[in-house]
Amino acid sequence: MRDAASQSVSDTLDITISPALSISPIAYKTVEKDSLITPIHVFASGGWEPYTYVLSGAPMDISLSSDNRITGKPSQDGTSTITVTVTDDHGNTAKRSFKMSVYSKELAEKFSPILILTEHPSRENRKVIFPEPVEIMGATSVDSLWFQFTTDNSKLGLAFRALSLSNRDDLINAYQSQYPDINFSQNKFASLPEKLVLNSPIIIESLGTSYDEVKAHFNYPGVREDDDEGISKNWYHYYFSTTHPKRGAAPEFSHTAYVHIFDKGDGNVVIQYYYFYPFNDFQNNHEGDWQHINVIVDSHNPDNATLVGIDYNFHEKMA
Repeated sequence: MRDAASQSVSDTLDITISPALSISPIAYKTVEKDSLITPIHVFASGGWEPYTYVLSGAPMDISLSSDNRITGKPSQDGTSTITVTVTDDHGNTAKRSFKMSVYSKELAEKFSPILILTEHPSRENRKVIFPEPVEIMGATSVDSLWFQFTTDNSKLGLAFRALSLSNRDDLINAYQSQYPDINFSQNKFASLPEKLVLNSPIIIESLGTSYDEVKAHFNYPGVREDDDEGISKNWYHYYFSTTHPKRGAAPEFSHTAYVHIFDKGDGNVVIQYYYFYPFNDFQNNHEGDWQHINVIVDSHNPDNATLVGIDYNFHEKMA
């Protein structure tokens, strides 16, 4: 700084510019009434710490804990718009809103479809299988997974345990680099994508062939009925067995429907019933087959809800 007499003085100032205050996005949540929800961690960034959080619009018995987690057992059904407001040390504020739908188990039970499965008339040796829990696949380890590698000119199916140690590492790194929630060493692979396009092709050492895409499947024991290994090792033998740990048609594995409920956006509610079949011995024989039925109703409240419509979904088709 210089005055009228040309005398000057100088000093150094440190100026800190902080990014704008914000809250990380929170996805739409569907939770069960009167059941403890998975805690939702709220993250703020930017601005000036420390932060203060306020929760508004949450269903009854849902609250924000001292460590910034949304927790509780919702006792009120329906859909709510929840807003989290954060205030930093300088009084700046930011907001983030998301929707939470609370449903009751009674709603899913009231409209659960009844499946009537019959023998296929053209093949006497085709037996009826039923929707089962995914536990029948032994899906507790990456060793139970089977991978289909593809490239422009070829396809290759291999069980994880059939890969070389180097190829196993290649595969694990490929998945975990794109999907951090997947952790094969801890058997956390529930979020496996339907298809993984590889950033770097994997060369299968036993063949010397390079593949740039991979799909993961559950691996049910046994082989097709017309396989050369014979009747003692086919799918039906394992499925109807009374001793095999992955048997399906036995009391330990009750026929199962998985349910997902969400708002349709027009005032109606969709109840999705998912059915898992350990194998398909009809067309395009394969293992791990999911089908689902959408039941559309006009309320979350099981006492008042009435049927609006039904969608039947199978093999990426809807009727």
